[in-house]
Amino acid sequence: MEFLQGSNKEMSALLQRVNLKKSEMEEEAAKLSNQSDKMIKNALIIGGALVVTFFVVRSLTGKSSKKNDKELNPQDSSDQEPAGSSMISEIGSRVAEAAVVFLLGLAKEQLSGYLKSRQKENENTK
Repeated sequence: MEFLQGSNKEMSALLQRVNLKKSEMEEEAAKLSNQSDKMIKNALIIGGALVVTFFVVRSLTGKSSKKNDKELNPQDSSDQEPAGSSMISEIGSRVAEAAVVFLLGLAKEQLSGYLKSRQKENENTK
């Protein structure tokens, strides 16, 4: 009888330890899930900023359409534009450059924040 009572005490102690470890693992899984959600959101923000920047630059500079026009009409290869059009093109280029600088700065801030948080997490786990 004494053996069974000792077993019950040990069994209950083991069950408590199992439950404690189980709850710790569930908390760790929840943390990892939250961290991965944040990383995915940051990656989507950065990727979206880069895509928007690409399309803004592409639409404002219009380089791809000029190249396609030259390929379609090779005999009309003169690049004569009216003076007003070149000024608008210059303004568009500067606006596009400013947008690129702004969006890349935003992406840099997001990446640096992410890297700092990862570094802190690595230091905390050690």
